Amino acid sequence: MIRSVSRLRGVALALMSVLVLGACGQPDGNDSPAASVPGPALTPQELRADLLAQDEKFAALAESEGVAEAYRRFMAVDALQLPDGGLAIRGRDNIYEELLALTEGMDFRLTWEPADARVAESGELGFTWGIYYFEAVDE
Repeated sequence: MIRSVSRLRGVALALMSVLVLGACGQPDGNDSPAASVPGPALTPQELRADLLAQDEKFAALAESEGVAEAYRRFMAVDALQLPDGGLAIRGRDNIYEELLALTEGMDFRLTWEPADARVAESGELGFTWGIYYFEAVDE
């Protein structure tokens, strides 16, 4: 069965929207939102290095354990996904279940290579950017 290119692109876009909007934090099993976890005061350069390191850990986990599991472990409990053309999905568990349903039966691999990270001087906002590769096997 040949999967349509549009469905494969849709899967890649949905997965990347979670990456962008998923309120990612450190995978420590703590169910509190990442935004409310106080930490020691770090410089913007230290925060940038930490954010980039966390994104690299996410990428490695996505490759070894699968994309849905990587998102589950890194997303904050109160994460929000805004799917292209769909209703918002609220909460880590709901997003995880949606990712599992979206990718069920698909043979694909999503890899991510973070290139850089930026953090606001206040330390309250940061992002990474890089290149992702989405490979799917058509039957």
